Amino acid sequence: MRRPLPAEFEPTLFEVEVPEHALSLLDRVEWSLIARAAEAKATCWGHYYTAEAAKSAERLNVYEQFAAAWPAINYQGNSYPLRWIRYAKGSLTAARQPSYHLDADPVEGLAHGNLGVGFIPRDLIWRINVNLFDKTSRQLAYLGLNVEDLHWQEDRGFISLHERREGIKPFEKNLVLGKRIGALAQAAHLCVSRVAHAGRETKTGHFMASFARVEGVHG
Repeated sequence: MRRPLPAEFEPTLFEVEVPEHALSLLDRVEWSLIARAAEAKATCWGHYYTAEAAKSAERLNVYEQFAAAWPAINYQGNSYPLRWIRYAKGSLTAARQPSYHLDADPVEGLAHGNLGVGFIPRDLIWRINVNLFDKTSRQLAYLGLNVEDLHWQEDRGFISLHERREGIKPFEKNLVLGKRIGALAQAAHLCVSRVAHAGRETKTGHFMASFARVEGVHG
């Protein structure tokens, strides 16, 4: 018998105010990500705030300026550092089936040795995803099930759900992050290492920032 998602891991929505200087940089950040995606002939491009990226980045790099203007979100007494900012263009052929997964790392989501029994990450990775788009909402799908009762597989560091569609469909839930209105943006707070989750891609794409903190042996 599959157990429900523990109440402490139930995702929540809240509103966040984008700092004034970070808000003034949003257009430049979005244009830069779009240009990088086009150059790479990719549908999605993100800047990930890793130690390696920080070492090689120019101080006047627009992504570093954005990070300096909005380094973290303080939520419920905890600090969530900025981990990535990402743009994806829309697709009329976007997959209807969400690709449910777990994150094992606060930045790229990769395992990096942080796996326990059944491919479930040992650490608790708490993430705040912010919808920066002022054009459209962003949908986040998740399963209302305890991840310990699901089957997972690891592929090149990614932790993906390995279940038949009909077995999980009754437990699918959906969060809608409304479009940004001026400085006010919608955010989702969830434990991405304990909640099976996936973005729902649409023809409008997405433009998001993610902030995360770690609880556990690798924190």
